[in-house]
Formats: sequence, structure tokens, C-alpha cells
Amino acid sequence: MLSTRNTFLDFLRLTAVLLVITSHYAYMFDNSTLITFPREYLTGGIGRLGVSIFFMISGALAYVSLTRYSLREYYVRRTCSVLIPYNMVYFTAALILLVLGFYFRYPVNPLEQLMNGEKNVIAFLPTLVGIDHYLHGIWGVETAYLTGEWFIGCIILHYAIAPLVFRIMQLAPLLTMSAALTVSVLCYDSTLANPYWSAQVRICDFAFGMLFMHFLPWFFKWRILLAVTGMVVILGGCAVSDLSQKSIREILFPLAPRSLFFSVAFLFILHACYPVINRGFIRFRLNNNVSGLASRAYIIMLIQHVVIIFISANINMAELNATQATLFWLLALITTERISAALKAGIAMAEKITVKYVLKKI
Repeated sequence: MLSTRNTFLDFLRLTAVLLVITSHYAYMFDNSTLITFPREYLTGGIGRLGVSIFFMISGALAYVSLTRYSLREYYVRRTCSVLIPYNMVYFTAALILLVLGFYFRYPVNPLEQLMNGEKNVIAFLPTLVGIDHYLHGIWGVETAYLTGEWFIGCIILHYAIAPLVFRIMQLAPLLTMSAALTVSVLCYDSTLANPYWSAQVRICDFAFGMLFMHFLPWFFKWRILLAVTGMVVILGGCAVSDLSQKSIREILFPLAPRSLFFSVAFLFILHACYPVINRGFIRFRLNNNVSGLASRAYIIMLIQHVVIIFISANINMAELNATQATLFWLLALITTERISAALKAGIAMAEKITVKYVLKKI
């Protein structure tokens, strides 16, 4: 059950981070002749599940914030918690890559392009508000994205409308969830380059996170039954995959709104298993480690893609065997975690000072 420390959300964050990092790393082996496992079982699929979990977590956090803070304080805190880490990680990574550029390769560093006159300062405006990769991925707008993930732009837009969704959910929670799912289906535009990246399509994941918090006691009470239902849904998806001769990734993790049902099924299973997992954390005294890592999940997500691309740009991934690939995966995890730890204190202080200053001024 979720405690006041949101320990289940902490566990979900770490699970989602690991899924996304592993998925992104697996993409680096698309051209490998030695290793086929990543592109057949890891690429895309588990990353899509991880992203859906992140949207649900964001919805849950928005719900909790709106029960604790006034509307003004909610917007100030959410804005600072997203944009301050985003910009601090972005420019720190750009500066590090600028220095490493004397010895190593990296495909594109916007800061280097700025110094070479290939980009102007205006190109960095979308970065300052955290929507650079979102604009690029959805609408094809040329931006100066570097650390950005497209789903950050989605989350920013979701946070903006969260108070409205929250109010309606207080009155009619199931109707609100149904409406969110309807919006996702109706707004799915297959003519876009990445139709499942748009904020209006992913609103169903975000809304379910809010719904989960709204009915938390009920979800906890029936967690075993819900987990069994989730397993039936997933096994049913596997059976459909076998009968249709389509990949499990295509059935369980499609780039379409119906993937919500499978993501929720996995969430129900994780929720039912969590009390046992948490006892393991307590027994081995890992609670503080889990909470510490979870508090840096967002920072880790902003860093991981840069680290993975840096490794792949300087190592011929197609020539790695399974052991070497695993070692570089561990290197990506450790490097990302260490950088996030180094940045955490500065980011936390900047957030605290900014929130206090802004709230005092308004």
C-alpha cells in the first residue's frame, strides 16, 4: 500500500527507469550481427511500458500535490520541479560534452553549434520551457534538444490541465477516466510522425494515475484479484500474439491508446507484489537506497540518453559480444547514477530557493 512516503511510487519510478534505460540501450544493437536478443525482445517494448508507468506516476503525483497545495503553489512547485532540473542537466551535459569533444565523438551538441554559429540563441527557447524534444518529435520543429525526452513535454502539458481533471474526477471519477480514454482514441492521428507521443493521446495514462490515487484504498483491498486479472489480460495478449503471428511487443506494447490496458495490467501485478518486495527492502535495509534513487529518477531520465548515445558514438556496438554488451550496459547505469548524484544537491537547492522566492513574490 502507498504510505505517506509514497514507497510504492518510489519502486515504480525505479522500475520505469530501468525499463526505459534498457530499452534505449537495446536500440544500439539494431545493426549487430552478433546479438539479436535486444532488438527482438527489448527494443521499444519495455521502454514503452516504462514511459506509460512514468505518465501514471506523474498523474498520481499531481493528484497528491493538488490535495496538499493551493492552486498557485501547485503550479509553482510543479513548474520548478520540471524546468529547473531540465535546464541544469541540459547545460551541464552540454558543457561536459563540449570538453569531452576534444577527445571523443558525440553526434550533435547544441552548445557547440551555438559557438560555431550553426544555431542562434532563439533556438534554445523551447529548451528553457522543456518542450524542445516534444516539438521536434511531434511536429518536426527544428530545436536545440539534447537531454530532452519527448514525454517531458507531454507531462508539462498534463500538469497544466491537471487541476481541471482533478476537480472533475472528484465529482465523477469513472466518467472522467472514460472521457480521458475517449480523448486519447479520438485524438490519435496516424498522419503524425509519432502519433502516440502527443499529450492529448497520452492523457489516458496520466488520468489513470490520478484515478489510482483517488481509489487507492479500493485498489489495495482488491490488489490480488486485480493482479490475477492483469495476468489474464497479459496471457491473453500473448495468446493473440501467437495466433496472429505478430510479435508480443506489437500486441502488448502497441504505439496506440489500447496499450493502456496492458500497462495497467502490469501495474496491478506490481502493486500486488509490492508488499513482498518491500519486506525484502526492509530486511536488507535498502529502503533509504530505494528512496534516494527514486528522488533522482527524473534527473536520471534526463541524463541516460546522453550517456547511452555517447557510449554508442565511441564504441562499435555491432562488434560487441553478449558479455561486453552487458558490461557497457552496467557502465551506462553506473555513470548515469553517479552524475545524477553529483547534480542532485544543486538542483534540490535551486528548486527550494526558487519556490520560496516565487511564492513570496506572488
